[in-house]
Amino acid sequence: MAVFNADQAGLAIFLFFAALMNAWFVVTSSLRVRRTNATESASVEGNSTQKKRLLNYSVLAMALFDIPWVWLCMIQCWNNMLTDSNALHQTNGEDSFGCKLMGWYSTFSLVGMMGSHNLVAYYLKNYLLPNKKGAAAASPLPFLDTKKGFLSQAVSLLIVACIFASMPLMGDGYYLTNGGFCYADFTNKAQS
Repeated sequence: MAVFNADQAGLAIFLFFAALMNAWFVVTSSLRVRRTNATESASVEGNSTQKKRLLNYSVLAMALFDIPWVWLCMIQCWNNMLTDSNALHQTNGEDSFGCKLMGWYSTFSLVGMMGSHNLVAYYLKNYLLPNKKGAAAASPLPFLDTKKGFLSQAVSLLIVACIFASMPLMGDGYYLTNGGFCYADFTNKAQS
């Protein structure tokens, strides 16, 4: 049944604009990676070129890791605003599909979003540091300063975030807070 829940409108509208900005972020990050690869593949590959490319990859990864929370939360909030009650409503109980969905993407985002921000910080630090002679040899983990190193970090982050988000599904489930949000129950020793 279609209704309008005005108390849900603020968050739904905010998330609509957040989703638009996330889409813009993904598109511009993708274009930046594509442009960097196209223009710099013709030039001589240098240390700063590799650093810039890895920084652009990490920014794209950050934009992609933001998608689950921004888009799924927006869909769920618009559903809550425009319907009275259905399977997507997280307030139907801790065992409802809506609560499990919200719990999964919220818990995934704890690791995925924070981890991707750390990737950007790492590669931004590397990009901004001046090149010194022998700096590559002095790097504590030179493998991370390669495309394969970046990919291994991004894929590992995705796997860890998925496992972390799925742990409550394997045990006691997600916890419906008194504010109507579902998250992993961090008072539960297995989930914390």
